Amino acid sequence: MLQVGDVLSAVHKTKGEKKIVVREAKLSDCEAIMKILNACILEKGKTSLTKPIKNVEEEKKFFLSLDEKEVIFVCESDRKIVGFQILYIYSKIIESTHHVAGVGTFVLPNFRGMGVGTALMKETFNFARKRNYEKLIAEVMRSNNKAKSFYKKMGFKKVGKLTNQVKIEGKYYDVIVMETLLQE
Repeated sequence: MLQVGDVLSAVHKTKGEKKIVVREAKLSDCEAIMKILNACILEKGKTSLTKPIKNVEEEKKFFLSLDEKEVIFVCESDRKIVGFQILYIYSKIIESTHHVAGVGTFVLPNFRGMGVGTALMKETFNFARKRNYEKLIAEVMRSNNKAKSFYKKMGFKKVGKLTNQVKIEGKYYDVIVMETLLQE
């Protein structure tokens, strides 16, 4: 497991025993992150994000806005980034909720179901505990059954539904709120 201050990198294996590396993202990873995010956005209905990132500078600006309690982990297979996971302060403006983080997972379609998300989540859990988070929240499109199953497998429980939370091209979508409490 990673420790605070370590080079944030860990080796995992996929379900097919292929070696993958999970590490903290660097600024130079922004183009790969942007491509994965845009691929997921184009799938429609998998994420509440609707507008593809226009250029790598936009992604770099977001990356540089993260603070020390936030992180993006990337997963590499054969030195190619195939997925990433972001951990962010759930509400920066409400101090009494700073023990809560949000999490989002994005994996290229042909790498889903292989253990990439699980490897990312293991490192995210460790990072979150080291930063004194006590709870993680994932907001998942109700229609995204694979994402709901993934988070459930990782210990998240459904705690609510936000009706008509997302509006894409005039159509409303519900969002399922899932949470997990971090125990040592």
